[in-house]
Amino acid sequence: MMDQPPVITEQEPVITEKEPVVTEKEPAAAEQEQPKVQAQPAGVQAVPLWQTSPPPKRSWKKYWMFGCGGCLGLVVLFFMFCCAVASLDLDEESSVSIKVQKVPGYDRVGSDYIAVIPVHGVIMSGKQTTGVATPEVFAAMMDKAENDQNVKAVIISIDSPGGEVNAADEIYRRILAFRQKTNRPVIALMKSMATSGGYYVAAACDKIIAGDMTLTGSIGVIISSYNVTGLLDKIGVKGEVYKSGEMKDMLSPTKERTPEEKKIVQDLVQECYVKFATIVSNSRKIPLEKITKGPIGDGRVYHGTKALSYGMIDKIGYLEDAVALCENMAQVQNNSLSVKTYENTIGFLDVLMEGKNPLKDGMDVNLNLPGKKAGVELEPGRIYLLPAGL
Repeated sequence: MMDQPPVITEQEPVITEKEPVVTEKEPAAAEQEQPKVQAQPAGVQAVPLWQTSPPPKRSWKKYWMFGCGGCLGLVVLFFMFCCAVASLDLDEESSVSIKVQKVPGYDRVGSDYIAVIPVHGVIMSGKQTTGVATPEVFAAMMDKAENDQNVKAVIISIDSPGGEVNAADEIYRRILAFRQKTNRPVIALMKSMATSGGYYVAAACDKIIAGDMTLTGSIGVIISSYNVTGLLDKIGVKGEVYKSGEMKDMLSPTKERTPEEKKIVQDLVQECYVKFATIVSNSRKIPLEKITKGPIGDGRVYHGTKALSYGMIDKIGYLEDAVALCENMAQVQNNSLSVKTYENTIGFLDVLMEGKNPLKDGMDVNLNLPGKKAGVELEPGRIYLLPAGL
């Protein structure tokens, strides 16, 4: 019998599918699980990925230098801006901003009040600035008082050595116009000083009150110049002038004045003086000759007590006396009117322009006066109501 080959029966493999077992790891364990290290070439040391280099230290010195440089740059830019603004020759006036403040101790029931308007500092036309009383600012304050029906009287507070003739005359005329239009009383209250142009302004008021130690008077006019020909001769400098008229350079400091030129200047001064003296005469009811030929109008200054004896003021007194006189003249009950002061607030542009001379450029003579702000100088050729040499 032949052997039969074994019969191989193919059985299909039985595949049993097992459901994958998902094991949830704890969050903490998952975070602690570290990545595997990748295989590195031979000779290269494997560095775990989780081992990173330490963060670089911040250089605070670098940030400090950048900050200082930026601040310095801003300061330089601001300084350049200030210089550019201050160098401008602006012809138009800055806007006038008036602030009204109550005077402590004079706050009464009701809306009616007495307005105190200051004329403090040298009286000059031009840009508004501290230490200077300009007719433009004064007119704005008077307009405000005139349009306010609650203002029953006005006190002009004067603390000024005087100033330009024309500027003082503008303030004088504005007071007269206010009195004529409103028929409200206007009282001049002299503070430390009200000389020359300061008195010129006071002469426009209904009444004048001054302290016993107030300096006033100096009724007169002055025009200044100087002669530097001797100095120029010593250093070998000679001036050359080309002019259209014989008297065009009569106030030039580089030449001697002829007798004719001196007479022209003196006549000009005398003409202004006569007008000043006439204003005082009409205001105080004093004969003109008594003013021009006596101590009242020879340019001297005197205290309030002497001014009272000359008839230059009405009363020795202070703010409370001026308030009582205003209430009496306004025909209202005593202690019934509040007192408020008008102040001109200086803007940012005006502060930048503070150092700029409000007068035209040229050679100036500095006249140091009590109450005079440093930086305000007198220009040769202009006519001033000022006490020279005080």
